[in-house]
Amino acid sequence: MNVALCLTLAHAVALAADVANMSGVWKLNVKKSKYDKDAAPLNVEIRIEHNEPAFKYSGTVQRNQESSPDTFEFQGAIDEKIYPVKENHKSGRTIKFARKSPASIESWSSDDTMEEHAITTLSADGKTLTRRMHVKQKDGKTRDWTEVYDKQG
Repeated sequence: MNVALCLTLAHAVALAADVANMSGVWKLNVKKSKYDKDAAPLNVEIRIEHNEPAFKYSGTVQRNQESSPDTFEFQGAIDEKIYPVKENHKSGRTIKFARKSPASIESWSSDDTMEEHAITTLSADGKTLTRRMHVKQKDGKTRDWTEVYDKQG
């Protein structure tokens, strides 16, 4: 085997070993989160399976007492390729992820109504996941907020 190829493979394995694993069940901590113009949802739970670069998540969002939960699911990789997001209340949403640092990923998501940019960071102790969100609606209005999630179990 070519020496350069061996070194490249060894570097890729070492890099993957240094990347924080975001796997787990995460629950939104509404009190620690900061929402701008809109009220915070009542409850958000996310399940993440992360085996760098493979990345899969699913979850539910309960916006208020009167509505049923919204569900979402993504399966793909942190590789800057575009993947579909399955949602129970609409279709056509896509997302792509890029590695920002060993503990952070950046994502871009869009559908026919909005564009979303997020930076998701895992704390050094692996117990807190923070998502800094920026959404631009097709009408030009923007919203910014920060979601803080606590690891369950």
